[in-house]
Amino acid sequence: MAQRNDDIEARRAGSGGDGLEFRGRLKRHREARRWSQERLASEADMDHSLVSRLESGQRSPTREAIDKLARGLRLEGAEKDRLLIAAGYFPEHAENAVVDEPSVQRILLLLRDERTPEPVRDRVREVLSGLADIALAS
Repeated sequence: MAQRNDDIEARRAGSGGDGLEFRGRLKRHREARRWSQERLASEADMDHSLVSRLESGQRSPTREAIDKLARGLRLEGAEKDRLLIAAGYFPEHAENAVVDEPSVQRILLLLRDERTPEPVRDRVREVLSGLADIALAS
């Protein structure tokens, strides 16, 4: 099990790439509000130079910095999680990691639907677990 978690963590870390997606998302959120970097820094209670270095890629964001930025930008739920994912961090709500996957959304709806019999939900969970094991083994 520890090896599997290490594999997942390694894949997660690799997904952050060069930080281009994070930088783009951060800048788009800031510009959508027509804020300067100074204004974002003030709203996020952080140093202006840090916001500048994060947007330029000179610094990699910590999870704490992303939390501050999200609070400053008033991002919640899926938007905050997308910023975390773009930086290579696991989201606060796991379902947001696959929010853009239509097939996964259908499965989530099925699992959450009280009309779906529990044995069916259990079988879906078993199948998903098996698929995850196959994916991690490859």
